[in-house]
Amino acid sequence: MDSHRVTAGKQRLSGIYRNLGLTRKMLLGYIVLILLPYVLFLFTLTDNYLTGQYDRFLADEQRSMQQEHTNFMNRISQTQGYYTLFQSEKAIVGYLTGAYRTESDELFYFNTDIRPLFAYLFSSDSDIGQIAVYSCRRPLVALPTHILHHEAVSDIAASLPVSGVWQFTENDAGSSELIYRVPLFTSDFYKRIGYLEIKMNSEVIADFFHAANVHSQRYVNFQGTWYLISENSLLPVKDTANDEYLSSYLSAAGEHPDFNSYRRQKTLFNRIHIASMDMQVLSVTPGSALG
Repeated sequence: MDSHRVTAGKQRLSGIYRNLGLTRKMLLGYIVLILLPYVLFLFTLTDNYLTGQYDRFLADEQRSMQQEHTNFMNRISQTQGYYTLFQSEKAIVGYLTGAYRTESDELFYFNTDIRPLFAYLFSSDSDIGQIAVYSCRRPLVALPTHILHHEAVSDIAASLPVSGVWQFTENDAGSSELIYRVPLFTSDFYKRIGYLEIKMNSEVIADFFHAANVHSQRYVNFQGTWYLISENSLLPVKDTANDEYLSSYLSAAGEHPDFNSYRRQKTLFNRIHIASMDMQVLSVTPGSALG
């Protein structure tokens, strides 16, 4: 039955074609033999060109993010290394443990050993915005810009992992700050006596988190919370399902959990994962922005 219908259809089309005038036959031939193949060729060429553009952009963006990641981790490692200077400084350990029995002794060792360490770090590393040592013990002499004390210091020091922890906070100006906190111990490492806190300058966040490509939007997931990167601030994303880019990314990540670069339809994703900080940085670029 179907073969009869096909045969009948061919006969009708053949009859229609025979009844066409010469001009219309030539026009139909031009469309079928020249125009349609050309359009298909042009479509394929354009699609291949755009695919190549997307792939090149993904590779360039990933290389850029890898370089930014390397620079960022070098700065992070340098900051974490300052802990050794404070932990090994006998004057600081003595100050925090109450080894100095008089106010004059505390002031003497502060001015001769402790203050120069703070001054050296501030002058040698522009990434540092603020350094403070928090003491579990109330010192005899208050040093509000260097060594601080409040009632919660002991609890905070007890909660910190030995290797320290990185945290995001928001300062009074509304900008995000990256802070490193690490516990300080007695000389025999038997007891926690306080903690060191180092606040990084906002430029450290800007240099790594901000997209080099003006068409890209960047996000950061820090310890399970997504943030939208805006100038020097990190804006928490309250509902990822309502964020077009993030919802698309999470769907793509579910399909390809180990990807670094990925194209989902016309949206391009690049990400860097920093396991030591429980953080990942995501760059999202709509394909339409690449022309």
